[in-house]
Amino acid sequence: MNRFIFAVLAGLVLLTPTAAVAADSASIIKSLSSSSWEERDKVIAEIKGPIAADAAVRAATIALLEKENAIREQWNQDEKDGKSPAPLKARFGEGHGEYYLNLVAKVVSFKDTKAIDSLIGALDVGAPEKALSEMGDAAAPAAIADFTKSPNKNRRAAVVRLLGRLADKGLADPTLRARAKKAVFDGADDPAPNVREAAVKNLHRFGRQEALEKLKKIADADSESFMHKAQNKRKYPVREA
Repeated sequence: MNRFIFAVLAGLVLLTPTAAVAADSASIIKSLSSSSWEERDKVIAEIKGPIAADAAVRAATIALLEKENAIREQWNQDEKDGKSPAPLKARFGEGHGEYYLNLVAKVVSFKDTKAIDSLIGALDVGAPEKALSEMGDAAAPAAIADFTKSPNKNRRAAVVRLLGRLADKGLADPTLRARAKKAVFDGADDPAPNVREAAVKNLHRFGRQEALEKLKKIADADSESFMHKAQNKRKYPVREA
């Protein structure tokens, strides 16, 4: 009888951690779908250890980032279309920006290739760049596709920087490298000065001679400038990049 009781108790000890993780995971997944971003922010901090390794929790967190990215993308599209949208802070309240950064950081921490699309959607905040660059060829197709369609000039500039980093690490697929190169060279002609500046700084990663030829054209033609008050002279950020 004692042996039987001991065996039952031992089984419970072995099963309890797994059962607890499953229960916690279910609770977290439910909270991630809360209508309150404050509630979602609280639960993001709880995603760590065994819970962070749970595939369902990861999928739910990545899906949440994709949803938040879609909201930001619509805001950028409205701004591009001249609709003068209200700032997201005014729409969601103080602290929403920090919540978004917490969410991005959590998805970055997964180091999961399933998160590539969602991380590229958040690339303009900076944090995903290193993680994506470490994913190598796997990250390039989505980055190139995003560059061609994103209305967000800051993200296009970030994509150019990412493609430069990927080229430095060595894009193994020659077709993929050629597509990445085209995106960066196209970036040098982007209507947004910050995208052109990012491209100028990364052209050389795809071939010195072609980069020099492109840079010469930019030096002769790019007119973006501003008056530097401290130096009392006009600066040309793209040409001087």
